[in-house]
Amino acid sequence: MIDHLKLLGLLINLFIGAGVAFYVLHKAKSTSAPFLKPLVFHIVLLNAAVWLLFLNRYSALNLPSQWPMAGWAGLSDIWIVLIYTIYGGMVFAIMRIVSCILGRATPPLLTRFTLAGMAVLILGYGVKWLVPERGFWWKVHYEVYDNALVALFLLEIGLLVRLWRKSAGAAETDKSRLGKSFAFLYLIRYPSVVLFIPLPNPVRAFAFILFLNAVPVVWLRYFFRPYEERQDRTGAARAGIGADALEAVCRAFDVSKRERDILALILAGKSNRDIERALFISYHTVKNHVYNLFQKLGVKNRFELARLVESRVRERAAGGSGSESERT
Repeated sequence: MIDHLKLLGLLINLFIGAGVAFYVLHKAKSTSAPFLKPLVFHIVLLNAAVWLLFLNRYSALNLPSQWPMAGWAGLSDIWIVLIYTIYGGMVFAIMRIVSCILGRATPPLLTRFTLAGMAVLILGYGVKWLVPERGFWWKVHYEVYDNALVALFLLEIGLLVRLWRKSAGAAETDKSRLGKSFAFLYLIRYPSVVLFIPLPNPVRAFAFILFLNAVPVVWLRYFFRPYEERQDRTGAARAGIGADALEAVCRAFDVSKRERDILALILAGKSNRDIERALFISYHTVKNHVYNLFQKLGVKNRFELARLVESRVRERAAGGSGSESERT
């Protein structure tokens, strides 16, 4: 019965994990942040690892009488190799996230060492079938693979500590806060395990996996979104569009008068809250107008909006100078 309750909890978490992955993927497509795609990869692998661990246990307890393959000893080895592969991919995703947030390439030696180590770990698992059972090399093999996941955990912790230290010394406040918050949230996953121990067994697994899936959402909502909005406003504020040029762009894209006012404020680097106060309209109305502007101009964020307007203004200026030279 307990395993069936766990199965129900995992099914619910599967849908939640898929929703989180699609949410982060949507953010990755709508922004220029390069660290979001590796984060999607990490979320997918995390949920895959949880399912593999559960299916390994579930098959051992429930399938021998129902499925002939369940009695095959190699099935457990397949599960283990898959777990190592998936967790190695998760560590590599964290490596990519850290390097992208810091804006620095991962040290080539570390990348090669990690990939080579994972290849040896995965391919070397089959050695246990080539040596006498319970012999010396069989015991060595057992010790190596019994501690391999610990080594991967330590590597991940080391990467997150590096992110914290480098972010703490960053000159840009926004970048520093972004990196430190990611490192903190992903590091507290480890000691937080003790908080779930008092819970009943079926609820414990469900709650812990739910917590793991919630971590990236919390980070995106409370730490990445302010960073994204400030970056977009900074990029938009650099546009420097004159009134005549702005009017020409608005005519070209059939932008209404109210949307034109909002566009001007966006290009001045104003947030939605600033626009709400400046135009004395509700925040919800501001969001609707901003969404309509993005749809009309075919952009996904403020930064793309500013780049599009800039390019249109440059094209108009080039055309005007060309006409002027022809008249002379």
